[in-house]
Amino acid sequence: MINELTMGGLLVSAAALFVGGFARGLTGFGNAAIIVTSLTFFLPPQQVVPLAIALEVIAGLMLLPSTTGAIHTSTLRTLLLGAALATPFGVLTLELVDADILRGGILLGILAVSVMLIYGITLPVPPGAGPTFAAGTVSGFGNGAAGLSGLPVALFLSARRDEIASLRATVSIYIVLIGMLTLAFLTLRGLVRADTLWATGAALPPMLAGLLLGRRSFNRISPATFRNAVLLLLCLASVLGLLPLL
Repeated sequence: MINELTMGGLLVSAAALFVGGFARGLTGFGNAAIIVTSLTFFLPPQQVVPLAIALEVIAGLMLLPSTTGAIHTSTLRTLLLGAALATPFGVLTLELVDADILRGGILLGILAVSVMLIYGITLPVPPGAGPTFAAGTVSGFGNGAAGLSGLPVALFLSARRDEIASLRATVSIYIVLIGMLTLAFLTLRGLVRADTLWATGAALPPMLAGLLLGRRSFNRISPATFRNAVLLLLCLASVLGLLPLL
């Protein structure tokens, strides 16, 4: 996999891995979106997606000691329940509807709501488990239909104005758990091979460098700056995901 890249491809990939790691360390999400979008210019998605998910799981486990105490456990349970129930419907829809249409629709929705929040247009989120469960179902559907799971959850928690440490920790562990499940499925489908493991090892240094810098930066920013960074990252991830569909 790595030996298929030119020197330019290697440099761009290393930069994408660093930026993705930084985003993950700072906000708790965004790593896979940046890696997949960047590396699929050079490698087939069947190779890039397992690599990105493996790196997401590793990044989340690396962040676990610094996020465990801030995880909103009841929110996490409700999100996972909704995701578990909706993922099979996303997979079924994927078999009936073009994947690019599904991915484009979800990304456009995330982009539109993120821009609204940036410009101060508030979205009332009713209290209780219902909206959280709904966010989990959207995430699970997006995961099964288009490989999108973390972005809808990050958007929901941002709109709900969760405390920044809780948002970061809850999204981070949610992505780890969903990633483990997806990685197991990909392994059963034969998409995780020896070259995936070698590529993961080679990709770790730049990603971990970004992750450590992002984790340090999180401790130095204000809640308002963090929220803006989350929304801008959601916009960036959405735009990057839409570019290949144009």
